Amino acid sequence: MFNVYLEGMSTLQRLQKLQLLRIRRINVVRMIKDTFLITLGVAAAAFGLKVFYCPTVF
Repeated sequence: MFNVYLEGMSTLQRLQKLQLLRIRRINVVRMIKDTFLITLGVAAAAFGLKVFYCPTVF
């Protein structure tokens, strides 16, 4: 897949491009994970407030 993209480059250029792609992939995965965890935290806080403010009927 990356062979066409890296064709005609020196070894150093290939390593630099692959390193940039690796860093970009790590950043995207980290951003997705952070977004998921923030959403989960907001949902947990909303649920906690709902439970706290709703009176329990016995």
